[in-house]
Amino acid sequence: MKLSMKERFQLLKLLPKEGNVTTLRMVHDLRLALAPSEKEQEAIGLKQTAGGYVSWDPRLEEAYEIGGLDRPKAQALVADALEQLDKQDRLTEDLLDLWDRFVEGAEGGD
Repeated sequence: MKLSMKERFQLLKLLPKEGNVTTLRMVHDLRLALAPSEKEQEAIGLKQTAGGYVSWDPRLEEAYEIGGLDRPKAQALVADALEQLDKQDRLTEDLLDLWDRFVEGAEGGD
C-alpha cells in the first residue's frame, strides 16, 4: 500500500499503545514499516523541532510502498482506531483520507 509521509505519521499516532501480545507485535512491525528511513528523511528534508513537531518539503515527497498494511488484521487495527475516534467525536478532517481508505474502503470490499 502506497502512503504519503503525512499518512504515515498519522498512522503512527493512531496505532494503539496497549493491547494483547499479538496486537502489540503487529503494532511494533507496523511502526517499523511506517517510520521513515534515514534515506527518506534526507530526501525530503525531514526535521524535528525541540517541541517534537516534524516538518519536511512536500515538493520532494513521493508516496512509498509500505509493507504489512495489506494484512487484514493490520487494516482492521487501523479501521478500529479510526472508528473509535469517530464514536468519541474526535475524528478530525485531516484523517478523512485514511477513513476513506481503511473504513469506507474495507466496507466496500476494496
